[in-house]
Amino acid sequence: MNTTDSLIKEAREILKERTICDVKVLDWQRNILKVRFYFADDLFIQIYRNDRSQNTSFSLIFEDERLYGRDEIEGNWHRHPFQYPDLHNGSEDGNREVSLIEFYREVMELLAKENIL
Repeated sequence: MNTTDSLIKEAREILKERTICDVKVLDWQRNILKVRFYFADDLFIQIYRNDRSQNTSFSLIFEDERLYGRDEIEGNWHRHPFQYPDLHNGSEDGNREVSLIEFYREVMELLAKENIL
């Protein structure tokens, strides 16, 4: 289960891979975390977690538009597919919980496949 504490631990692991060029902590409180991992000025992963409401959001953003994402709302997950990021994918894979590390790996595969990074 994702919590602000577990996401911070996973973030530290991801930063060891040296693919992230900058990190910006936008909000960090007892139960809330909002962080951006930058690949470039206009390409980043945004991480949001609110422990109280059980909301988690992992988004890949490029030029201020979401390209891909996975969200948890009150404990229920859905995915925003790469080709159609405004839609909710409610498939078995889309509805499963993912860790930050797993989302990061999905993003890295996607960026490589689409020749974005």
